Amino acid sequence: MKNKNSGILLSIALASCGLFAEPGGTHILTGKEKSIEEIVQNDMADFPEHYEGESLKAYVARFKSKNKIGRRKLQPGDALHFPDTSAATRIAKEKAARAERDARLPGRWRLNGTGQIITIIYEYRTDGTYKTEFVEPGVFYGGVWEIKGDTLRTKLLTTNKDDKAALGKWFESDIRTLNENALVFRLSGSEMSFTREK
Repeated sequence: MKNKNSGILLSIALASCGLFAEPGGTHILTGKEKSIEEIVQNDMADFPEHYEGESLKAYVARFKSKNKIGRRKLQPGDALHFPDTSAATRIAKEKAARAERDARLPGRWRLNGTGQIITIIYEYRTDGTYKTEFVEPGVFYGGVWEIKGDTLRTKLLTTNKDDKAALGKWFESDIRTLNENALVFRLSGSEMSFTREK
């Protein structure tokens, strides 16, 4: 690729970390990459979901325009910016919405539907640990939790009940509802509904 200002072959490359940055990200030039097309094509291969609906030719043109390629002399150490795509913007909004939702999980939740027979409290803490307490019988479980996408994952680490076989195992629940006052997830085919403890 010719630089119109210098008339010399311009070779550019990614930073030594070798990582690609999806739309909205930045690359630092090192002077070893063969072409803009190769940078974009590699990034599209690494993050296909961020380029949904985009053609290589059209995106390369936008990439060159955003970075004024052909109108300025590029040097190793220069930053090249990836233009946003509609798919990348949508994904970013979805991630932000999930992060906002997930931030509501920490706290104490009372399991609904047990009547007056037993009180079951699930307590999720901000440090990533949790405790499940069966109040009347005095049974409790403890461990760690994490949320990946729409899945709540918990690993049992402690129990005062004689069911040691479950220790160290991850349990996955599909989150159906999570807001300020209600938590609903599906675990092993059963839907469990909780109300936040005030």
